[in-house]
Amino acid sequence: MRILFVSSGLDPRTGGTATAAVSVCLAARRAGLEVDLLYPVEREVEPLLGPTVALLAAAGVTVRAFPFSGYKRAVRWGISSELNAWLFKHARFYDVIHAHSCWVWTSIAAVRAARAARKPVVLMPHESLTRFDINNASSTPLRWAKWLLRDWYVRRLDKIIVSSDLEARDSLLIDYPRTEIIPHPVFDETDPQPLRRLQGPEPDWSPLTVGFLGRFHPKKHLSLLIDAVADAPGVRLQIAGGGELEAELRARVARRKIEGRVSFLGFIGGEEKANFLRTIDLLAVPSQFECFGLVATEALVQGTPVLLSPTVGVADDIAASGAGIIIPPRPDAIAVALRDLDQNRERLHAMAGKAFETALGLYSFAAHGARLREVYEGVGK
Repeated sequence: MRILFVSSGLDPRTGGTATAAVSVCLAARRAGLEVDLLYPVEREVEPLLGPTVALLAAAGVTVRAFPFSGYKRAVRWGISSELNAWLFKHARFYDVIHAHSCWVWTSIAAVRAARAARKPVVLMPHESLTRFDINNASSTPLRWAKWLLRDWYVRRLDKIIVSSDLEARDSLLIDYPRTEIIPHPVFDETDPQPLRRLQGPEPDWSPLTVGFLGRFHPKKHLSLLIDAVADAPGVRLQIAGGGELEAELRARVARRKIEGRVSFLGFIGGEEKANFLRTIDLLAVPSQFECFGLVATEALVQGTPVLLSPTVGVADDIAASGAGIIIPPRPDAIAVALRDLDQNRERLHAMAGKAFETALGLYSFAAHGARLREVYEGVGK
């Protein structure tokens, strides 16, 4: 089968959707599917995508990049007239069109082109159809526009692929017959020597190091994590990522007088990201809402346990496997958990021992690719 993926971008600095779009393409190739990927790109960003594009090409993915249209909001809304024209001209040559995310023109164009060519169309909304996302729109008109566009998508899609039960429930799609729940692919099981945390037979009693990796966005609750670390003496916090809130977060660290225990590392990717996840003792994802929790599963691949809030999509998987702990997103609750793990290294050591096997069993490229193929074959009949 020949599958056309359409994404609004591949820049990993924009969040998990770009990372997931790449992994889904690789998983589809693992299932023996022929894959093309379309995306718009800014000229200044294009050099940063070199390693990603090379990885995709090495896997046999045909990558096609198009410039954004030349006006102010084109990048924000994923608008590329050249990509749009290419879609309408070539959609008929594919068996299935697969779009990523909702509130971008690339996905609207993909659905319209698929319908015009009488081809099945699949969407991975990446949280954008959830009530959390829609109801947190920046204005009432935008909120209503999202609800209307949600209905437009639901009427036209052959399949909606969500990443967790949480995402299906919050999107009001748990009983919708065209909904499929498939966890994101994270672990490449063909790697002959997967990068993993080096763990000895006994717990490590050096200072407990907690990591945070992601955008500095209010829903990530990084400020709560900083307050929790302040109330957990001796615990260190390494923060990787960036965003507009950085100055405010640095000021919070200074007010709590924990500059000596908190490090801001900036944006990291590739091997630097893998090394970060391997060397921390625990990754914290205390988010207000995450439909999946991609960074948590990436930590598991490296053999590192996680601390999650209950409203992270993979929380149930982690609780069942014992590869982490689920804590309400409150500074006092997180602080208690950190102090407990700092004093009870045997528990932390046991969770780390289960992390990699959890990732291998639930989030491999092969497992995701096999499920994708089933979906495509179903809608293509």
